Amino acid sequence: MASYGLELGTIEQETTFESKGKSTTTSPDLNLALNLDPATIFTLTRALAVEAGLQTDQLDGIVELGGYDYKFTTGSDPSNRKRDNIYTCVSGLHPLSFTSLTRQCRGFELPPYVQEAFKKLKSDITLSTELTIGEYSTTLEYEQKGLPTKTDDSLNYLLPLLARPIVQKIVDGSGITWVS
Repeated sequence: MASYGLELGTIEQETTFESKGKSTTTSPDLNLALNLDPATIFTLTRALAVEAGLQTDQLDGIVELGGYDYKFTTGSDPSNRKRDNIYTCVSGLHPLSFTSLTRQCRGFELPPYVQEAFKKLKSDITLSTELTIGEYSTTLEYEQKGLPTKTDDSLNYLLPLLARPIVQKIVDGSGITWVS
């Protein structure tokens, strides 16, 4: 599963189930291995935010403060690709201090921002599977692009994963020392 050319997750699992002719069958649950790379998640969030018409200054500041680099993205709209080419969009950012980031992010709430951006999520699915019908086996290749993909509030569970290194960097740069 991918979006904007970013690999979001894969399912690599063997499963066997039978289906009677002219019927509908539900497959067993499959394990999705999510890509939890912070740079990938931030890049996807930014691309979706741009598509949703959201400002990206605060997100760019948080990403820069965290020491992450955006990855290159692709999209179906050439004007969006030009506008959101990640390699050029952050090159003009000024180095942020904790004070300027605090001022810039005043009133900014990341969970609602992420939820709003992810309303624009569309996924590209590629499937390769071996199929046996009676004595005949074949491999099916299937690809579908731009599938609307819904997320729920469980998306917020990713935010601590993203925030931990950024918060640690702020604490490390604050000069706070613990005396025991």
